[in-house]
Amino acid sequence: MDTPKPPTPILTPLLALLSSRKFLLALAAFIGAAVARYNGAIDTETFINATVALVSVLSGLITVEDVAKKQAEAKIMAATVSAEVQAHAHEMETA
Repeated sequence: MDTPKPPTPILTPLLALLSSRKFLLALAAFIGAAVARYNGAIDTETFINATVALVSVLSGLITVEDVAKKQAEAKIMAATVSAEVQAHAHEMETA
């Protein structure tokens, strides 16, 4: 039996995007706007403006989320390095 292959660097972010509640909400809003445009409830300019706004907001929210994640990772890394430096300094003092 074959073992499953790990997701590729391209597939992993796409799978994360497809499982994102923000993306699914934006997709639902886009579909709603498309249906409204198809039914004539809104004009083409309004549909395009809504689509641009959706993409902009989604992109901004994902960027904010990524920055927060990177900052948390940096804090963890800094704490780890600090602990290692302190341990090494203690070893040097006792040697």
